[in-house]
Amino acid sequence: MDEIVKEVKKIRFFIALGSIALTLLLLVSVVEVLFMYKSFEPYLKTSGYYKPEYRAFSKKAEDLFAEEKYQEVENLASEQIAKRPTDPYAYYYLGLSYYHQGKYQKAIDSLNKVNQLAPSWQERVKPYIEQAQSVLKAKK
Repeated sequence: MDEIVKEVKKIRFFIALGSIALTLLLLVSVVEVLFMYKSFEPYLKTSGYYKPEYRAFSKKAEDLFAEEKYQEVENLASEQIAKRPTDPYAYYYLGLSYYHQGKYQKAIDSLNKVNQLAPSWQERVKPYIEQAQSVLKAKK
């Protein structure tokens, strides 16, 4: 009987130890999540795209592109630039609207502005810039 009591005590010890380990793991995870949030918080506040009105702008622009209403995208993006002159999304959509309308120099200018405001987007805009430049060179 004493051996059974000893085994039960060992099992309780390991269960307690496991519970403590899981609790510590949970606490570390919570701290990590808070740290990550704090790291991204300044970006979220400066970008503005955590706000519904800015997400609404992107959604509307995407919907207009899907309908091939490029002039309306141009108008929408121009309005957004007037409100937020450092918004790379607005210049991106403006540049794409110019590109699809055949306004290649304006497209290049807008997409280069995207590269200035958001250098990480270079791979996204590079094909449009290169294609617009080749079309302009062919016209000369």
